Amino acid sequence: MVSDFTKTTHSPGMVVGAMGMGNVISGFLGGMGGNAMIGLSTIACLNGGRERIAPVVTAIGVFLTMAVFHQVLNFIPISALTGVMAVVVTHTFKWTSLIAVARAFLPASVQRALGCRTGGGCTVPCCGEVPELGRFDALVVVVVSVLTVYTNIAYSVIGGLVLAHGRAFLAERGWLGSSGGVGLAAADAAKGTVEMSPSGADASERHDGFGEVEAGR
Repeated sequence: MVSDFTKTTHSPGMVVGAMGMGNVISGFLGGMGGNAMIGLSTIACLNGGRERIAPVVTAIGVFLTMAVFHQVLNFIPISALTGVMAVVVTHTFKWTSLIAVARAFLPASVQRALGCRTGGGCTVPCCGEVPELGRFDALVVVVVSVLTVYTNIAYSVIGGLVLAHGRAFLAERGWLGSSGGVGLAAADAAKGTVEMSPSGADASERHDGFGEVEAGR
């Protein structure tokens, strides 16, 4: 997420290793382990944080607030915190993913009727900027989102992993297709292949003609 904001690359192994080391040290000190702080990272990026000094300053600020200035938190109204989190959510959520999910469940004929085209010329707003999403991948997105709202994030992560790995397991054994649903691009490609393929009679005539030429030689 931070890489998307800053348009830079990072080392996932180093990030996970540092997070794991911090959780281990926190456990020895009686603390509770955690994961990446998406809200604080988003606020730091929105306020110009681009280098490693930004998360260091954020961590120091959180530590000082919890250890020294925790009484000050009682004077911060809940409405202010709610407003901050609302801004974080609107900047973190990828709104184009809604278009990708909706497009994945629509048949190719319906997409063409709505003006959605592959390879340019799409008349649907923002649709051309959305990557192609398989139907099964869209189903995973919907299931994880529903489980997160009605249960908790732990159940949603487990459900998403079960669906994704189950799909890959079936695909490896040939019990299920590997594409996760035919998108518009795949449908257009299939249509073009069918239109370009010669019929049985034409193919036979071409083959016979080729044989006659070879016999003449």
